[in-house]
Amino acid sequence: MPSPNFTRHPLACAVQAAIAVTALSLTLGAQAAPVDGSNNTVVINSGETVSGDFYGGFSQSGSANNNTVLINNDGTVLGNVAGGASEEGGNANDNKVTLKGGTYGSPSNEVEILGGWVMDGTRSANGNTVDISNIQSNAVIAGGLVDDDKPGKG
Repeated sequence: MPSPNFTRHPLACAVQAAIAVTALSLTLGAQAAPVDGSNNTVVINSGETVSGDFYGGFSQSGSANNNTVLINNDGTVLGNVAGGASEEGGNANDNKVTLKGGTYGSPSNEVEILGGWVMDGTRSANGNTVDISNIQSNAVIAGGLVDDDKPGKG
C-alpha cells in the first residue's frame, strides 16, 4: 500500500500515531511534501503487531531532521523504522530511534531500523542514533544510511 501523502502539524503527530497503530498499516509520524518533516516525536506504547513502515518525520523532497521515535513495545514490528527519512533532495540529520523491547522483523522478513535515512543517496545522514534494549530482531540497524534503495525499488 503506498504511503499517504499529507502535511501534518507537529502537535498532531501523536494523534496520527494513535490512528496508525490502530490501523496497523499506515505510515506513522509527520509527512511533508515538498517541505521538511522535522522536529516531530512519535511514541508507541503497545503490544500490537505493526505491519507497515513508520518514521518520526518523512519528506518526499525536503529534509527530515531532529525527529524522535520511541517504541515501548512487547509486540512485533514487521516494517522498517526510521527517526527521519528523506526520499529525494533532503538531509536526515540528528534523528533518534529508541527501542525498548519487542520483536523486529521475522525469520523470513528482514527490516531496517535507522536513525536517519536519505533514500536517494544525494545528501547527508549525520548525528543520528539508535538505542536498543531487550529486543529480538532480524534487522539491519544503523545510525544513518544514505542510499538509493527506495522502498518498492528492485
